[in-house]
Amino acid sequence: MRYLTCLVLPLLLAACGTAQSPTGTTSDATAAGPTYDRLEQGQWQLSSTLGTVQGGAPGQSPQTSKQCVDKLAALKPVRETVLAMIDKDSCAVDRARFANGLIGGNLRCKGMDDIPEHDEAISGSYRGDRFSMVIDMPVYGTMTRQTIEARRIGDC
Repeated sequence: MRYLTCLVLPLLLAACGTAQSPTGTTSDATAAGPTYDRLEQGQWQLSSTLGTVQGGAPGQSPQTSKQCVDKLAALKPVRETVLAMIDKDSCAVDRARFANGLIGGNLRCKGMDDIPEHDEAISGSYRGDRFSMVIDMPVYGTMTRQTIEARRIGDC
């Protein structure tokens, strides 16, 4: 029995590193598709626009900024890095989901000035070199929508 296990186990392990495509060719399993667990290190450009959900006043001109995602930030989970980049540190993120390239859920944000504590609905998508998201937040009796587009543009 020991002899059989010693022969079969290496064969099973050898099969773990390859994947077969629909055309019948094999390739390394790690080379398939974009990365979803971390943002890439480097210089990022963010563009943010505010408007209303109900279609009232047109949104403002996009505000553009650049940020450096350093090596330490690139090692953190994508949810943590994205929310730090868009300055949502005052929000509880336990109901925000970042999985398989999709963003969804809610942020529970602390009140400030005359805006009480509130929920902000988030949705969007991401991969290692870009993300886009929409945040709907109640402000003074109307639903305000923030649209954010971000992409890696090079090294810091």
